[in-house]
Amino acid sequence: MWSNQYLAYEALSAPVRDLVDGLTAVHVFEHPNGSFRSEAEHPVVRTHPETGRKSLYVNRMFTRGIPQLTPGESAALLAQLYEVSESPQRVCRYRWQPGAIAVWDNRATQHYAVNDYTGRRVGRRVTILGDKPTGEQSRWPHHEAAGLSAATSR
Repeated sequence: MWSNQYLAYEALSAPVRDLVDGLTAVHVFEHPNGSFRSEAEHPVVRTHPETGRKSLYVNRMFTRGIPQLTPGESAALLAQLYEVSESPQRVCRYRWQPGAIAVWDNRATQHYAVNDYTGRRVGRRVTILGDKPTGEQSRWPHHEAAGLSAATSR
Protein backbone atom coordinates (compact mmCIF):
# COMPACT_ATOMS: atom_id res chain seq x y z
CA MET A 1 0.00 0.00 0.00
CA TRP A 2 1.10 3.55 -0.67
CA SER A 3 -0.30 6.75 0.78
CA ASN A 4 -0.18 10.03 -1.12
CA GLN A 5 1.52 12.64 1.07
CA TYR A 6 0.66 15.49 -1.32
CA LEU A 7 -3.02 14.77 -0.64
CA ALA A 8 -2.37 14.39 3.09
CA TYR A 9 -0.84 17.87 3.27
CA GLU A 10 -3.62 19.35 1.14
CA ALA A 11 -6.27 17.78 3.42
CA LEU A 12 -5.06 19.86 6.38
CA SER A 13 -6.86 23.09 7.19
CA ALA A 14 -5.09 26.32 6.24
CA PRO A 15 -4.14 27.17 9.87
CA VAL A 16 -2.64 23.71 10.44
CA ARG A 17 -0.74 23.89 7.13
CA ASP A 18 0.61 27.27 8.26
CA LEU A 19 1.78 25.73 11.55
CA VAL A 20 3.42 22.61 10.11
CA ASP A 21 5.14 24.61 7.34
CA GLY A 22 7.30 26.14 10.09
CA LEU A 23 8.24 22.96 11.96
CA THR A 24 10.91 20.27 11.71
CA ALA A 25 10.90 16.68 12.94
CA VAL A 26 13.62 14.39 14.22
CA HIS A 27 13.80 11.07 12.34
CA VAL A 28 15.72 8.08 13.69
CA PHE A 29 16.63 4.85 11.91
CA GLU A 30 18.01 2.01 14.00
CA HIS A 31 19.07 -1.24 12.35
CA PRO A 32 17.17 -4.15 13.95
CA ASN A 33 20.42 -5.85 15.03
CA GLY A 34 21.67 -2.63 16.68
CA SER A 35 24.63 -2.26 14.35
CA PHE A 36 23.63 1.12 12.93
CA ARG A 37 21.79 4.23 14.07
CA SER A 38 21.16 7.37 12.05
CA GLU A 39 19.42 10.58 13.08
CA ALA A 40 18.36 13.56 11.00
CA GLU A 41 16.16 16.63 11.37
CA HIS A 42 13.96 17.44 8.37
CA PRO A 43 11.03 19.77 7.63
CA VAL A 44 7.61 18.36 8.63
CA VAL A 45 6.49 19.54 5.17
CA ARG A 46 8.86 18.91 2.31
CA THR A 47 8.81 20.64 -1.06
CA HIS A 48 9.33 18.27 -3.99
CA PRO A 49 12.47 19.39 -5.88
CA GLU A 50 10.92 18.77 -9.30
CA THR A 51 7.19 19.49 -8.92
CA GLY A 52 7.38 22.20 -6.25
CA ARG A 53 4.38 20.57 -4.50
CA LYS A 54 4.33 20.29 -0.72
CA SER A 55 3.81 17.00 1.09
CA LEU A 56 3.86 15.77 4.67
CA TYR A 57 7.19 14.27 5.66
CA VAL A 58 6.58 12.38 8.91
CA ASN A 59 5.85 8.71 9.57
CA ARG A 60 5.24 6.38 12.51
CA MET A 61 8.31 4.26 11.90
CA PHE A 62 11.04 6.92 11.97
CA THR A 63 9.67 10.23 13.29
CA ARG A 64 10.49 10.69 16.97
CA GLY A 65 9.20 14.18 17.64
CA ILE A 66 8.90 17.84 16.71
CA PRO A 67 11.61 19.72 18.63
CA GLN A 68 9.90 23.13 18.47
CA LEU A 69 6.99 21.78 20.58
CA THR A 70 6.64 20.34 24.07
CA PRO A 71 6.59 16.54 24.17
CA GLY A 72 2.79 16.50 24.65
CA GLU A 73 2.15 18.96 21.84
CA SER A 74 4.51 17.02 19.57
CA ALA A 75 2.79 13.69 20.29
CA ALA A 76 -0.68 15.17 19.71
CA LEU A 77 0.23 16.88 16.45
CA LEU A 78 2.10 13.85 15.12
CA ALA A 79 -0.86 11.59 15.95
CA GLN A 80 -3.09 13.90 13.88
CA LEU A 81 -0.62 14.01 10.99
CA TYR A 82 -0.24 10.20 10.99
CA GLU A 83 -4.02 9.82 10.90
CA VAL A 84 -4.30 12.17 7.92
CA SER A 85 -1.35 10.47 6.19
CA GLU A 86 -2.77 6.98 6.60
CA SER A 87 -6.41 7.78 5.85
CA PRO A 88 -7.95 5.26 3.41
CA GLN A 89 -9.03 7.94 0.90
CA ARG A 90 -5.34 8.75 0.34
CA VAL A 91 -4.10 5.15 0.08
CA CYS A 92 -3.58 2.98 -2.99
CA ARG A 93 -3.53 -0.78 -2.49
CA TYR A 94 -1.68 -2.80 -5.11
CA ARG A 95 -2.50 -6.46 -5.73
CA TRP A 96 0.79 -8.22 -6.39
CA GLN A 97 0.97 -10.81 -9.16
CA PRO A 98 3.94 -12.80 -10.52
CA GLY A 99 6.05 -10.57 -12.75
CA ALA A 100 4.51 -7.37 -11.40
CA ILE A 101 6.51 -4.15 -11.25
CA ALA A 102 5.73 -1.24 -8.95
CA VAL A 103 7.47 2.14 -9.03
CA TRP A 104 6.90 4.97 -6.58
CA ASP A 105 8.49 8.22 -5.45
CA ASN A 106 9.47 8.01 -1.77
CA ARG A 107 9.61 11.80 -1.64
CA ALA A 108 5.81 12.05 -1.75
CA THR A 109 4.51 8.66 -0.58
CA GLN A 110 4.61 6.32 2.37
CA HIS A 111 4.85 2.58 1.75
CA TYR A 112 3.42 -0.21 3.89
CA ALA A 113 3.94 -3.88 3.03
CA VAL A 114 0.80 -5.82 3.91
CA ASN A 115 1.51 -9.32 5.13
CA ASP A 116 -1.76 -10.88 3.96
CA TYR A 117 -0.58 -13.34 1.33
CA THR A 118 0.31 -17.00 1.32
CA GLY A 119 3.16 -18.65 -0.49
CA ARG A 120 6.48 -17.18 -1.46
CA ARG A 121 6.74 -13.63 -2.77
CA VAL A 122 10.07 -12.41 -4.13
CA GLY A 123 10.89 -8.75 -4.57
CA ARG A 124 13.85 -6.81 -5.89
CA ARG A 125 14.34 -3.28 -4.72
CA VAL A 126 16.15 -0.53 -6.57
CA THR A 127 16.68 2.77 -4.79
CA ILE A 128 17.92 5.85 -6.57
CA LEU A 129 20.16 8.17 -4.61
CA GLY A 130 17.85 10.72 -3.07
CA ASP A 131 18.08 14.37 -2.27
CA LYS A 132 18.08 16.23 1.03
CA PRO A 133 14.48 17.05 2.03
CA THR A 134 13.81 20.79 1.86
CA GLY A 135 10.89 22.92 2.95
CA GLU A 136 10.12 26.12 4.79
CA GLN A 137 12.72 27.27 7.32
CA SER A 138 11.79 26.56 10.92
CA ARG A 139 10.19 29.68 12.36
CA TRP A 140 10.74 28.75 15.99
CA PRO A 141 13.69 27.54 18.09
CA HIS A 142 13.73 24.11 19.68
CA HIS A 143 11.58 23.96 22.82
CA GLU A 144 13.69 23.30 25.92
CA ALA A 145 11.31 20.61 27.19
CA ALA A 146 11.27 18.74 23.87
CA GLY A 147 14.58 17.02 24.53
CA LEU A 148 14.91 16.35 20.80
CA SER A 149 17.58 17.19 18.33
CA ALA A 150 19.20 15.33 15.50
CA ALA A 151 22.09 14.70 17.88
CA THR A 152 20.26 13.71 21.08
CA SER A 153 16.99 12.00 20.14
CA ARG A 154 16.40 8.47 21.46
